[in-house]
Amino acid sequence: MSSERTQKIEALRDLHKPTNFDAWVCLGGDYRDQAEVQEWASSSEAQELSLAYTAFRKKIKDTATQPEEALHDNECYWCEDTEGVTLVKSYQLYGCRECASECGSDN
Repeated sequence: MSSERTQKIEALRDLHKPTNFDAWVCLGGDYRDQAEVQEWASSSEAQELSLAYTAFRKKIKDTATQPEEALHDNECYWCEDTEGVTLVKSYQLYGCRECASECGSDN
């Protein structure tokens, strides 16, 4: 898989934060669900997907439990600014103060 495609898939997964293996694997574009992985993927590829999904869920969990100060490293979803970025709870997206206030955020 090309590194550009890999990065695009990772960005989609980070943006959409799939909640189950089927949704996660669909964002990779190679299979539709776990049944298709089991039917068509080699056992080593299925194992790699499973391990990658476990790592992804851990990453999402770790991100969700970071202290507020650690959230400032993220980009604003709307303007891509990196200054003063926090989680806009009403949208479940990261936004800068200016964009968040324009959106009527509860942040």
